[in-house]
Amino acid sequence: MENGMNNIKTLWKFNQYQTLLDARWACMFDLLEWRYEYQPYNINGWVPTFALFGANTILVEVKPYTSLKQFQTAKLIQAIDGSPMENKEILLLGSEIFPEAEAFQDPAIGWIGEHGFADPETYEINCWFAYAVFNFNRSWGFFHEYGGYNDRMTGRYDGDGHLMPPDYKEVLELWNLAGEIINFLYQRKGEYMGKSPIFSEDYVMAHCKHILENRR
Repeated sequence: MENGMNNIKTLWKFNQYQTLLDARWACMFDLLEWRYEYQPYNINGWVPTFALFGANTILVEVKPYTSLKQFQTAKLIQAIDGSPMENKEILLLGSEIFPEAEAFQDPAIGWIGEHGFADPETYEINCWFAYAVFNFNRSWGFFHEYGGYNDRMTGRYDGDGHLMPPDYKEVLELWNLAGEIINFLYQRKGEYMGKSPIFSEDYVMAHCKHILENRR
């Protein structure tokens, strides 16, 4: 879905998304019960795909990539430099989630850029990108695998006592479910062209329930 069909606009709840991958991530955020906004700002020519509203606002870039090196991180940092968003962290999301980070043998959602750390190769103080490791301590969140262990969504921090990374199968099931839902809506959008072009939240949630029941 992320490759050949990525540039197809599609609907999720009450928003139209520029790509199926964007819509899938929006659906994933809803399954994780995270607050977000689609294409919220224009920051010196860069329009973040999302803003996540957790303990602080996090800027999100979504691309159909599978490695950190594919993202143009320098351009993103340059865009926010000197702007009101210059101290906001940047979360990079690709076309998949990851079964293991590097320092943690736990699943990662993508990569998070934390400000004020020395690059391990150049020792320059900048925004250090590393895996954003999933956390589940009463609610879903994530943390920087090498930098701050504070949960970016809940704000919880207790050394490492608050860290409870989930099993990869748990997050993979949510990610696959998000893909199934968005694909289902895309395939059926033609049936509603003469009616409302927006799927109601009740319709979407009923389909989610249907999928979950069939998996039991």
